[in-house]
Amino acid sequence: MKTPRQPASIKKWNRRIHIWLGLYMLLFLWVLAVSGLFMNHPGWFNAQPVRTSVEQTVMMPETGTDLEKATDIMDQLGITGEVLIRGNTPEGKFNFTCVRPNLRQFVSVDLATFNATLQKNARP
Repeated sequence: MKTPRQPASIKKWNRRIHIWLGLYMLLFLWVLAVSGLFMNHPGWFNAQPVRTSVEQTVMMPETGTDLEKATDIMDQLGITGEVLIRGNTPEGKFNFTCVRPNLRQFVSVDLATFNATLQKNARP
């Protein structure tokens, strides 16, 4: 049993549509590939972060939650951002991280001397 042949014009249009749709989708494939390189290998494209460290004496609040204490210390140090308090801190220390876009600030307060060490990691 023979299959009926399609007219030449249908084959021609089918081939054109297939090629143009393939080229259109190739654009998205390239965007995905380039964005994957940027996100997975940022060191290839950006300079290393600028790191600075500052020490300052602070007044440690006696009461309140860890978040309230961190917010009070941030006000004393003159920094802003979102507070992250993670895990267990060593005995005699109060540690937290303050995060903003392209800037991470690590704060460590020695509870015996009330010296706060502020380390800033900024992306250029």
